[in-house]
Amino acid sequence: MISTPADHGSSTRDNGPAADGFLVEVVRMMRQYPFRWTVPTVVCLLCSLVFALVRPDTWQASQALVVRDEGSTRSDQLRAGDFQHVEQMKTVQETILELSRSRSVLAQALTTVGPPAGTAPVGWPSDEAISGFRKDVQVKPPKGADFGTTEVFYVKVKDHDRERARQLVAAVCDQVKRQYQQLRDEKAQSMIDELTQTVREVRIDRDAATARLKKVESGVGSDLAELRILQISPSGNSDLRRRVSSLETELRASESTYRRNAELRRLLMEARGDLRTLVATPNALLESQPGLRRLKDGLIDAQIRFATARARLTDEHPEVVAAIAAVDEVRRHLTSEIELAIRGVDSEMRLAQTQIDALNEQLAQTNERLRKLAGVRAEYAKSTAEITTYDQLLQTAQENLADARASQAAARTASLITLIDTPDTGARPVSMPRRYLLAAGLFGGFAVGMGLLFVTVPSSLQLGATFGLATAASDAQTKRATSVIQETAQPQPLTEPPSISPATPPSEPPAPRAPVPTGEPPVFAAERGRFSLRYALSKIAAESHASGKVS
Repeated sequence: MISTPADHGSSTRDNGPAADGFLVEVVRMMRQYPFRWTVPTVVCLLCSLVFALVRPDTWQASQALVVRDEGSTRSDQLRAGDFQHVEQMKTVQETILELSRSRSVLAQALTTVGPPAGTAPVGWPSDEAISGFRKDVQVKPPKGADFGTTEVFYVKVKDHDRERARQLVAAVCDQVKRQYQQLRDEKAQSMIDELTQTVREVRIDRDAATARLKKVESGVGSDLAELRILQISPSGNSDLRRRVSSLETELRASESTYRRNAELRRLLMEARGDLRTLVATPNALLESQPGLRRLKDGLIDAQIRFATARARLTDEHPEVVAAIAAVDEVRRHLTSEIELAIRGVDSEMRLAQTQIDALNEQLAQTNERLRKLAGVRAEYAKSTAEITTYDQLLQTAQENLADARASQAAARTASLITLIDTPDTGARPVSMPRRYLLAAGLFGGFAVGMGLLFVTVPSSLQLGATFGLATAASDAQTKRATSVIQETAQPQPLTEPPSISPATPPSEPPAPRAPVPTGEPPVFAAERGRFSLRYALSKIAAESHASGKVS
């Protein structure tokens, strides 16, 4: 079926009277059955009163503490006792948090304070007492802060006795300090054992590498200094390298002298047959023969004088004849000097060859020494690198071992946790005040009573709560339900077994039928029980479903 705007308007206008009828029905039921809601209310109120009177107060004692880092001589630490970063502080505080909830700390604190009043000291503390005490212990940062942002934190303990709460929090703090010192001691001892073993093993390995290096150095012999220089500076200038450079320079000079003498000898051999060849020889080749060079210059001068005199005079002129005689004399001396020069050049060539052979031999020996050093250089470098590495590891391990021993000594002498002031419980307990308990009992009892009233009393209120007729029923549905109820004298059998309302207590007389007020839907005034109402509603629902399929 299609609803019209007029139907929606009428339904909206009927919500106000339906709500008023709902409240009227609730008030009527409360007046008609007062014991069903007043008795639970009074009972719950009395129970809350008894609980408030019997229940002891809960006090919470808190102790402020501050934690610092270990004092150290490290260069990267700004001040002794300061944490290097936030994560380090957070880690320490979380360690203290877990330590404060450990069984040993809680059991020792309970043993120190003793059992509460009325508890037998035999077998104290029990597992149940330790488990319950763990729930009462809290470690928290200051308000508005997190772990790691401040060095201050609080240890809080709850107990029913105010003074015992103070004693418990003091005992817990004392045990936390002791246990944390013991933890630091054990941690330092573990590091000492580990580092001691590390130092021992590194020393053994270093001694083995030193033995291998000693063997290599023994094989090198007198060239050990050269090998060390090559290891320290591969491109450096060692004695052997300087010697090689010097020998190569001398060898080149000797070979140059030999080649120059060989060329001079060749020219002298040619000059024996033709002196003009000697005249054309450069003076650079005659540097080693000064007499021959002067005779060469004298021959040139005599020839110049002869040519000059012949150009001016006749051949029979005494000056020309004298010039010719001078030229011939110089040639005779020059020829004899060439023979002497050849023998001198041969001697110099033999000497140069001897020197070249000696230099080549020395150079070969030096290069052989360098090749030998190059052959052992890899093993020597490996051994020295191993020893250097082992020395660094040994130094680091020894430094860490010294730090661990210092940490152990500090753990045995001083605590990193410092108490701030004394335990404080505040002026009032942390448990709920008695007036709040009474108010909660009163409200809870009233809610239980109203629920019991709605469940046990068959009325139109239950009909509205079950099928939504109290606030959403339209006029047509109300009239239809009323007509069906009036036509039905006996309940019709249903597929689903009907729910029978609980019997009215014998102490209360049956409620008389209330007259139907003017303007109130008859369905709220009809009190035929759940059976007839349920049958009427099921019939209405079936007809509405069938009409919906047709439309």
